[in-house]
Amino acid sequence: MMKIIVVCTSSYVYGAEVATLNLLEGLKKEGHDILAITSTWTDGEFSKRLAELAISEKRLPFGTFSKKRTWQAMSWTLNMLIRLPGLWFGWARIFRHFQPDILIITNPKHGLYLYHWLDKVPSIIIEHSEKPISKENRWLYNILMKRLAGVVAVSHYLVANIRQLGVAPEKIHVIYNGIFSAGKKQHIDALPQRKTADSANPFKIGIVGQISPHKGHDCLLQATRLMNEKNRHFEVLVFGNGNPDYIAKLKHDLALANADSIWQWKGYESRHDHIYPQFDICVVPSQCDEAFGMTAVEASAYGLPVVASRRGGLQEAVEEGVTGLLFESGNAQELADKILQLMDSPDSYRQMSAASQKRAFEVFSIEESARIFSALLKTHAWHV
Repeated sequence: MMKIIVVCTSSYVYGAEVATLNLLEGLKKEGHDILAITSTWTDGEFSKRLAELAISEKRLPFGTFSKKRTWQAMSWTLNMLIRLPGLWFGWARIFRHFQPDILIITNPKHGLYLYHWLDKVPSIIIEHSEKPISKENRWLYNILMKRLAGVVAVSHYLVANIRQLGVAPEKIHVIYNGIFSAGKKQHIDALPQRKTADSANPFKIGIVGQISPHKGHDCLLQATRLMNEKNRHFEVLVFGNGNPDYIAKLKHDLALANADSIWQWKGYESRHDHIYPQFDICVVPSQCDEAFGMTAVEASAYGLPVVASRRGGLQEAVEEGVTGLLFESGNAQELADKILQLMDSPDSYRQMSAASQKRAFEVFSIEESARIFSALLKTHAWHV
């Protein structure tokens, strides 16, 4: 057992925060003593979920410095400067009292605030997203890597980005995010089975997440127009919210294509078991390089074949031809063809469905992620 402090980004709960909570849950199951350090600037949701996991928490005034010259940005910087001595005093007291064996940070700026302590125990940063290759970020990582024991990337795709920031290859470790606990499979398997698509029950195509141009909703729109022209029987279920102007444009374009009745706008829904059981396949048509591809893995856990763009970490979340299909980002014709391929091949669909769920719980389980992470932490602890 090790004593581990995890400094969390916790103002709001998005993908990276969910992944952090899952890691904390997994490390606790591994038998480690966990203390989560969170920000006093928060909506409270992260703390609520920590309490549900029975994980100890301490709050400190982690804020942000900004180079922007807007009044809001300058007020953030001033507030952080005022509170910085209190942050250091509070952190020193927590560090002295808890006496951690390992320190994990999830935001490089937090590493800068706590720089003095990074070499007191082995310290590791987790990178959940791609960073711009800028002079500032190179400087930041050059400073941090003088004291950090290593960097964990949540996909192989991120490794090249981290290396461009100046991190030595031997310091980088790839550990996939854990999405669901192994016990979740029993709950999923107990859910009512989806009905076979027929004339009374159209094939359900799902898309989940922020409704934004970079997520590829317009590409899916064009693909559904192409499929609709072939008189195929299907519906598109859209979960998420986004920019009202962009949504209005999508609805306008759907009406022009006589496809507005095909799309069902479901809005935001936080519970996975209220989303994925409604689909036959999940489409992730991102037009940006996803660092990990969490939606694709979530859908896979529910036994859904995934059709995703060949971008970033999605190429690792989806095993081509085994758990789903990949297409060139922005190519609506290819996306339509891939969806029709699954619709028209029941045997292939069933094989992908089974393989998709199997891989999700073998490769992307909370337990597997925590096991690999725990082994890495023990290696660093032994080198102290």
